[in-house]
Amino acid sequence: MSKNMYLKNLSTDVTRDGDHLTVTYSLNGKQGTCKYLEKSSMSKLQPGVIHLLVEVGMTEIIEELNKETPLSDGDLTLLQMEIREDSLDRLTRSLNV
Repeated sequence: MSKNMYLKNLSTDVTRDGDHLTVTYSLNGKQGTCKYLEKSSMSKLQPGVIHLLVEVGMTEIIEELNKETPLSDGDLTLLQMEIREDSLDRLTRSLNV
């Protein structure tokens, strides 16, 4: 099983509104979002900025993925973790551009 098994071919866009950042996924005209809050780290051990995942709205994307290839309960667990990891990765890469 590869990392990014479900989301690898989806297009994304990252937008900022103040200290809120949104990763928007698109698939077959449907959209899903992962929203993050950007905060300054309060730890001397981890200086800089941290991104907290505060909202996930991926129902339409999951439904589209399920239409293409039916998902089992085990798939949903893996997909949930992939959504968290992939959205943070795409957010981080967009900020480092």
